[in-house]
Amino acid sequence: MKASALRWSLLLFSLLLATVLLAQEATPESTPAAESTAEATAAVEATAAPESTPEATPEADECPAIVAQALDRTRQDCTGVQDNEACYGNIFLNIVPQTGVNAADIQFGNPGDTVDIVKVRSLTLSPMDITRDVWGVALIQAQLKNDVPQGPPPAATAAATDDDVTQDVTFLLFGDTALQQDVPLLNATARATVNVRSTPETGSRLGSLAPGEAVILRGRLADNTWLLVTLADLSLAGWVAARFLEIEGDLATLDIVEPEQAQPQGPMQAFVFQSGVNDAPCDAAPNSGMLVQTPEGVASVTISIDEVTIQLNATAFIQAQPDGTMSVTALDGTARVEANGESRTIVAGTRVDVPLDENLQPADVPGEIQPLDPDQVNALPTSLLPNPVTVPAPLNVRPGVPLPGVWRFVWGVASLTCPTGDTITFDSTGILSELTAADDGSSLQWNASTYTQVSSGVYSSSRLDAAGNLYQETMNVNAPDSITGTASIDFAAVVCTLEVPFSLRLAVPGS
Repeated sequence: MKASALRWSLLLFSLLLATVLLAQEATPESTPAAESTAEATAAVEATAAPESTPEATPEADECPAIVAQALDRTRQDCTGVQDNEACYGNIFLNIVPQTGVNAADIQFGNPGDTVDIVKVRSLTLSPMDITRDVWGVALIQAQLKNDVPQGPPPAATAAATDDDVTQDVTFLLFGDTALQQDVPLLNATARATVNVRSTPETGSRLGSLAPGEAVILRGRLADNTWLLVTLADLSLAGWVAARFLEIEGDLATLDIVEPEQAQPQGPMQAFVFQSGVNDAPCDAAPNSGMLVQTPEGVASVTISIDEVTIQLNATAFIQAQPDGTMSVTALDGTARVEANGESRTIVAGTRVDVPLDENLQPADVPGEIQPLDPDQVNALPTSLLPNPVTVPAPLNVRPGVPLPGVWRFVWGVASLTCPTGDTITFDSTGILSELTAADDGSSLQWNASTYTQVSSGVYSSSRLDAAGNLYQETMNVNAPDSITGTASIDFAAVVCTLEVPFSLRLAVPGS
């Protein structure tokens, strides 16, 4: 289902939710269970918080108690969540299975229950309702494909391991949130040894499946003869002839894809997401949203949320509303946010917003980089993440001053010719190095050189390299994550001075 149909599904799910809540009111001693119906429309609309009458106003300490109980329950019950599983953390959640998946086979109605996320089409959580003692929490552990690092390959490479291909990424949803996987998925296993091919035809063999080996189906040809598959560990992706696979579910539910447009990937690599905003009922409760965490110090991963591309080597807090914005806040590490052909890169303590239309699609390019909003990130449940983080203070984002971090340097030309006829080549390999700014923005430190501010957003430096070449460089800070510049190079070996353009871009480590 496309995002444009989500509003219709909201009405359907709201009626379903109201029925459950009314039943709970009538029997206070019962615990509300998540509905799991194959007939339900795959909704990704966050539900509106039920209204509370003045007579139902709870005691002041009930909100903190609900939060503490929910986090403790999630911490205890979801400790053993496995790769590509979602865990029911706290009441209550609604799950809609993929079309063709038998809802009776999914046990996801009580805290601690887990489900294979390949079988999940959508997941909707309850907003906090103090009068009914409910607040939805879900923990998802997904294997996502690593980004391919830019720049030159390492001098020596070892044999590839699973960690070279995938990373375990954690998604923690809480409160008024909902997500829907971007495309239908199915599970399958190989009936016999079968080749995986780069195109849906014999030839161009990529690898093979062993009998009984599990794959995830993501698409098909119109005649169902070939299927787009990804190994469960994402180490191999390509096309397999359908007759060699034992398929769980109905092939007709898979999207028809053109071979040249095929992008094999695992679950949770692309999805539609929505959340409430500024809805925390007490200081101990976080605003509704989603925490996403990649493992510390490893390769970055790229995910698509509401058709916004987010490259992460970080812990980020994400909120999104139709006819509003997607807000991405970096709590640690670095994240690049791209929409409509433009991107912004943020570091811990900063955020960027992307305007969204009514269908949860980007309506414009990402906005300016801003300091994080303390009110927006108050009381985030980061202790439930595999690597608990402390929410940082807002980082001062100053006009004409770059953000601290690892920056990627690239020459603007491949070669230039001197008046003498000598040709000088410039190797643009995407070199990474630290760049920092003085507290008052008066200077930059980069590659052991100091660049002095000569005017707002403009810095200069002179240096000699090991060959005796004299560099006089000027940097222009176009944005906190983007620099362009010119190096006037007086070469020692030839009578030649060249003006060479270059650029620096704040990088996501591991990309």
